[in-house]
Amino acid sequence: MWPDYMYPCVDVVGPGKVGVRDKTPGMTIFFIIFIFLTTFFIMNLFVGVVTEQFYAMKDEMEGTLFLTN
Repeated sequence: MWPDYMYPCVDVVGPGKVGVRDKTPGMTIFFIIFIFLTTFFIMNLFVGVVTEQFYAMKDEMEGTLFLTN
């Protein structure tokens, strides 16, 4: 759904003015970079939480939760 927001932003001229088609094409690059960066950031958070929970449950099941190496 992000292209629905990108297209009006590309047409922006200024406050209170009517948009011109494809006036600021740099906004397209901004939106694409923003989507990729936020997607990778959220994915890294998700994978980090899943692996942390996996190792916590693994340690708890093996009985080595309170033992040192």
